[in-house]
Amino acid sequence: MYFKKIDEIEDLIFQGRNLDFISKKYKLEPIKLFTFNEHGKDKELNLVERFPQDLIKNIFEINESSPTILIESKDMYFIAELSKTEKVKKKFSDQSVKDDILKKLSNIKKRKIIAELIAKINSNNFHKNDFDKFSINEGVNIKKIKLNSQKDDKILKKEMIDQIYTHPEKKVIVIADIGLSESFLVYIDKIENVTIKKNSEDFIKYMNLSKNKITNSLFNTYDSYLKKKYEININHQALDGVKSYLQ
Repeated sequence: MYFKKIDEIEDLIFQGRNLDFISKKYKLEPIKLFTFNEHGKDKELNLVERFPQDLIKNIFEINESSPTILIESKDMYFIAELSKTEKVKKKFSDQSVKDDILKKLSNIKKRKIIAELIAKINSNNFHKNDFDKFSINEGVNIKKIKLNSQKDDKILKKEMIDQIYTHPEKKVIVIADIGLSESFLVYIDKIENVTIKKNSEDFIKYMNLSKNKITNSLFNTYDSYLKKKYEININHQALDGVKSYLQ
């Protein structure tokens, strides 16, 4: 019965019915009006505590042409409706404005440094001694870590570990996450090859993966060879007839 009502509400929203209509029809709790920004703060920059913070992202994805939506969160359903949008000009004296400006300036500087480092590395003008000098000049301590596997994400994020595993040893690289919230200058000192016992589960797993990779590579190579060696014409009418016969 409960989910039947949910389906009915979804249908009403699809038909263009608004929150007020749905609330009266199903005798829901009184409608509450909230005003907040994408950070869940009101015009005075105070956190709106009465509104579930995990729903804010959904609210800011509402299309004004379809202002009413049904949101599921933590085994609960919420009906939200966009009343209006406002562009509020913040004062420079607001701490949030200062923090936002400083964050953007920091990201601009960070991107510039990263771009310069990558350019030097790609042109083969940045080596281990430059790596050490950079640490001294910037006052940053070098931390030595060991990755036991590509899944070893206890220290670094998985996406950055994947970047490391694409490079050889004795190589300086720059790694970063998508939002540049974290970035590192890395020197890959040593890569150790590990042997796997034949009777272990990992051996069978990687052996099968290797077989599949080699098989796919051979098929792709042979297919490419045939395409270059022979000109192939397909009788689509006959092919369609075969399809119909097999169906």
